[in-house]
Amino acid sequence: MDKKLLDEVIWRYKNPSHRGVSDGVKCNAKNLSCGDDITLYVDVDDGVVRAASYAGEACAICNYGADLLCEKIVGMGVDDAREVSSAELLGESSLLQNPVRLKCFELAQKALEKLS
Repeated sequence: MDKKLLDEVIWRYKNPSHRGVSDGVKCNAKNLSCGDDITLYVDVDDGVVRAASYAGEACAICNYGADLLCEKIVGMGVDDAREVSSAELLGESSLLQNPVRLKCFELAQKALEKLS
């Protein structure tokens, strides 16, 4: 992981924009191989994501992925939100080349897939 990305991951971990519990629909995912456990809270109105937040016990990269995902999906239709890819969130990041860390990053996306 390059220094710029590492600095961003750490900064977001310490200064999350979307961490917290809300009254939204709960979607949970767990990574049994490392113990990450993340719950998304998604407020949906008329098929559009109006707010999103997350909570749980997870590593900095998992929290980073959840924070970026919540930021991205607000204002999107639910179906479009479910289709957000890691590449859309990360751009050209070196994190896309690390399958172990990518699994952590994508945990919130796995939770969002469960949104009904």
